[in-house]
Amino acid sequence: MHESRGMTRQAVLCLMTMLLAVLIFTFGFYQYHTQNSQVQAAKDLAQSALNSFTDYQDNREEASFRQGTAAFHEFYRASRELEEMPTQMRQTCGRVHAYLLYQPERAREHMEPLVAGLSALAKNPASMDAYADLNLFLQEVHVPGTEG
Repeated sequence: MHESRGMTRQAVLCLMTMLLAVLIFTFGFYQYHTQNSQVQAAKDLAQSALNSFTDYQDNREEASFRQGTAAFHEFYRASRELEEMPTQMRQTCGRVHAYLLYQPERAREHMEPLVAGLSALAKNPASMDAYADLNLFLQEVHVPGTEG
């Protein structure tokens, strides 16, 4: 009788261990899938901003600039959730976003580093090449004596 009880206990423990392993695997897979979805969404938004700003460079239509600014805003919002993105990159994107919104005339004059940065972000939202390009954009648009 005691032997049967021990086997039942072992079977229950084995079953619980297997169930726990399945739960851990499922949670890990879900987390991996969610993170990959967020990264892909950020890439897509960066590509959308890149397309709009490239169109703006080609045709100088205000609508293209506004679409690029809106897409960059959405990229910035999405990128704040990415674990891969370094804090300094988030801060840089926030400053770029502010210039696009509040000093668009200055931003329009310095599109090359912005487009280069977006090109890198569309491939990798945590790209340090993008960080360098976006900082160059910020240096070019900065008006001495102002914040940002």
